[in-house]
Amino acid sequence: IVLVAYSPNTPIQVLHGDEMAQVLIPTLINENPRANEVYSTIESDPAVLASLKEAYKDLHFIQTSVGDRWLSFGEQEQLLIGFEQSGHVLWPIKNENGLLTSGNGLVTGLKVIGRLATHVESFIQRSSRMTWSVMTAASSLWYYGSPFFTSVQATLENALGERFKRTVFKEDMNVLFYQTALGESLYARASGTEPKIQVIFPQELKNQLEKVSESIQTLSESFPY
Repeated sequence: IVLVAYSPNTPIQVLHGDEMAQVLIPTLINENPRANEVYSTIESDPAVLASLKEAYKDLHFIQTSVGDRWLSFGEQEQLLIGFEQSGHVLWPIKNENGLLTSGNGLVTGLKVIGRLATHVESFIQRSSRMTWSVMTAASSLWYYGSPFFTSVQATLENALGERFKRTVFKEDMNVLFYQTALGESLYARASGTEPKIQVIFPQELKNQLEKVSESIQTLSESFPY
């Protein structure tokens, strides 16, 4: 994460992964014109992705499950940048062993600052999203095909209706990700660091999904762990 203030009298802006990608893409295109793949996880904001796709029609945008390990999943030579909202940003960096694609926070921060020193960015307006977290020890039972997983899947799909279609990520099948034809999206996953299930969704779906969080809590209590 990078903190930016353009002048002493302007408020500090917090740049997360989505904003840093917006800053870096023009620079990386100039440095590596042969690369055309942009990886982002489902954590990134749909409105930001839609704007980037409109601005860079020659790039191939690929969405993956949550986690920086999926951001360099493709061919290294084709990777322009991989990013997610939490601040993970990576691109191929040449070293004595070839190409490093694990990311380098210091290099990323310096590159962002260097770009902002000469270009004042007007950052893309984010969409309004909400997060519900259900604390439960049963999160250990959350995996593809498990009774707990399939029960939550049925609960979500019943609440969402037919407008939302599920996308399955082969690299990580333990996430429930749904999207509309217009790009609206939401997902549910077990936290990798805490005993909880998270549901991230557009704010406008709050009423439609009002009872989902309560249902997940009830379901988690019905499975022994």
